[in-house]
Amino acid sequence: MFAALRVRDYRIYWSAGLVSDIGSALQGVALDWFVLTLTHSGTALGWVAGLQFAPVLLFGLWGGVVADRYDRRTLLLWTQPLYAVQALVLTVIVFSGHAVLWPLYVLSFALGCVFTVENPARLSFVTELVGRALIPKAAGLNILSLNAARLIGPAIAGVLIGAIGTGWVFALNAVSFTVVLAGLLSIRPRARDTPAVARPPWTGAGAAGLRYVAARPELVGVFTSFGLAATFAVNFPATLTLFAGRVFDVGSRGLGLMNTARPAGPRPARRRPGPARPRPAPAGAAGATTAPGAWPARWRRPRGPSRRAACPSWAPGSARRPRSP
Repeated sequence: MFAALRVRDYRIYWSAGLVSDIGSALQGVALDWFVLTLTHSGTALGWVAGLQFAPVLLFGLWGGVVADRYDRRTLLLWTQPLYAVQALVLTVIVFSGHAVLWPLYVLSFALGCVFTVENPARLSFVTELVGRALIPKAAGLNILSLNAARLIGPAIAGVLIGAIGTGWVFALNAVSFTVVLAGLLSIRPRARDTPAVARPPWTGAGAAGLRYVAARPELVGVFTSFGLAATFAVNFPATLTLFAGRVFDVGSRGLGLMNTARPAGPRPARRRPGPARPRPAPAGAAGATTAPGAWPARWRRPRGPSRRAACPSWAPGSARRPRSP
């Protein structure tokens, strides 16, 4: 899998992307925590997340069309500054001391619009950096980078929020995009090897992509499974934020550890010598985030008798939001 890192341009691109992914993970945890401390509302958390991914749902097909029709490196050079501006505006809002909710909604929707174009361009740009034979290995490294960022970023965010505040965490994320820009400016991708075919008009380009998927049953299964999981199963960030702030009262550090546990995956079971006997399977880290009994005793119980009384309107499951896996 690591053979793709022998290609200089891809090695620079992958390293810069890892830094940016960690910065984005920092901002994700910080934004959730900031919205909760500002509003004490699970509904607000759901709106912030929903507005981030609404553009992907509405315009995702055309985001892929843009990545196909225009130079991907140029698209990335434009979208990274837009990401940085969004993070800087969040920084200003926090430091102003007069934060209100509606700018966070606007910025969340703007972030989703940029992501709709940037994500397909970023993923497909790999094909211009490595040869055809190395594409599967490069794709595996991209997944490794994303999971590493999800593992490292939230833990760092939890510590930094308590130490320096959410505003500085947003600022660090803005700085991380300069690393990506420097990396993009230092690489020279290969020429795109695309056949000369007639392109459908913009209005029918998205439908052409749907017809391509519908004609291949294996792709239909993959897209259906992924869509169901992304819509109904990946709502942990909002749920964990409510649990960290209202139920377990563990603060931002606990929230960071909860988010870190999700990509950590299940720990392997160790078989002890002796005759086999029925025993409970060990709880994985991801399962522990949804099973309160698996948490340490000091996290399972609110600190103080009035913790639930202060928020009588809250009930588990009151805020559900899809989050990109």
